[in-house]
Amino acid sequence: TRKGMTAAQRRTLRARFMNPTTPKPERIHHGACVGADEDFHDIARSAGIPVETWPGDIPDLRAPCLGYAETHEPMPCIERNHAFVNRSHGLVVAPAGYKEARQSGTWATARYAREQGKPVYVVWPDGKLEKWP
Repeated sequence: TRKGMTAAQRRTLRARFMNPTTPKPERIHHGACVGADEDFHDIARSAGIPVETWPGDIPDLRAPCLGYAETHEPMPCIERNHAFVNRSHGLVVAPAGYKEARQSGTWATARYAREQGKPVYVVWPDGKLEKWP
């Protein structure tokens, strides 16, 4: 979400990625968009996880995500979302609300990941983490 994560979502992801007994991902990919991507970037960097950014082609929506391991040329948002899902083993989303929305890049990306057979995990606004069916 462009509004950024809730405090509860940030706490949940920090706890997950900073836990020394939980395996960390080799790399995190995100869309380099203002809001939740920016929050996720900071959490991953704090946890020492390399980050690969996939900026969209709308300059006003790009987040200044510094310290990335790799970045890509800007591309249209849907194409960009598909590209990073294709390079990932799964997807974590932190939506603004509690219902799947049709006009939402977050949910469109989640649906695409599910169609590709990738596991999708949702961190709800209250911080609850669950696998999305």
